[in-house]
Amino acid sequence: QDLGTPEQLKDLVRTAHTLGLRAFLSLAHGGTSSATEGFNGTVHHPLLVSGDAGLTVAGGTRAFNLADREVHRYLLSSLCYWAKEFGFDGFRLEGLTCVLYPESCRRAAANAVRKQQLDALGMNGPAFQY
Repeated sequence: QDLGTPEQLKDLVRTAHTLGLRAFLSLAHGGTSSATEGFNGTVHHPLLVSGDAGLTVAGGTRAFNLADREVHRYLLSSLCYWAKEFGFDGFRLEGLTCVLYPESCRRAAANAVRKQQLDALGMNGPAFQY
């Protein structure tokens, strides 16, 4: 799907600024796609946590290895790029909560799966949820 060119995105941000608005970009710094070769865990990738420990609870993506200083530099350079090149004023870091509080996200994911199972069985009323 065509979402526009880089120049159109720069124009959008400039227009927002002209109107007195700030532009924020949503980035997924909590992990990366598991479908991409080299990011799926079968091959070691220096930016990612390897093995099962690297799987995030959200959609089976791979977690960045935030214990590594080079990963910090990589992610910060990404933020700098978007701010300098496109003029974004700030960022929404999607999935970062699950990196900071993994146990909380595991519980939320388990509850979501349980709700889907109950819905599939038609057992989604208050009595079943109790």
